[in-house]
Amino acid sequence: MKGLTISILTLAATLAAVPALATEYKGWGDTGWNWYDKRGCCEEAVWLAQEDSIGQCENAGGTAKVRSGSTRGLCDWDARGDARDRIYRCTANTSVYCR
Repeated sequence: MKGLTISILTLAATLAAVPALATEYKGWGDTGWNWYDKRGCCEEAVWLAQEDSIGQCENAGGTAKVRSGSTRGLCDWDARGDARDRIYRCTANTSVYCR
């Protein structure tokens, strides 16, 4: 019984120390209805999605590898109001490589 307990503790310690596998974590961003500029709205949504992806990678014990000076992702937008008082809501998703 003592040998089994030692084996289980050794296995648990080994699994706890395993770093995140090299993978991509999908991130999601939502700006809400507060943008008057569609371009800025999409840039913000993609940035939020990238930050979400980085956070997921770091929470898994990995290190995110992000291209310097750029954000990349897919943005979808919706608008309401007329031409004078149109506001946008943008959502985006992206994946950041994690190792």
